[in-house]
Amino acid sequence: MEDTDPIVAQTASAMPGRKVAKLQRSADGFIIDAADLGPLLGLPAADVPELMRKGKISCLSEQGQDADAGRFRVTFRHGALRVRFTVDDSGHVLFQSRFSGT
Repeated sequence: MEDTDPIVAQTASAMPGRKVAKLQRSADGFIIDAADLGPLLGLPAADVPELMRKGKISCLSEQGQDADAGRFRVTFRHGALRVRFTVDDSGHVLFQSRFSGT
């Protein structure tokens, strides 16, 4: 059977936009500047706040357990595109990736 909708993964060095050094910690999770997130999702930075308000860009923050304690995985999703950051407790980005597919 032919896979017509493959998942494509890119590490930070291969993705458009720039490598993000740090996410800002907030009471609800983490905050990323629209100027950093927009290009990673293929969007103008100016469109990011409105798309988030409308629920067109979603965010999921997960706290690491056991061997991953002190780390967080923060995933932003727009359509089939996901940008994922693994950050330490202070928000420094340890790993950044982008996935496309369903």
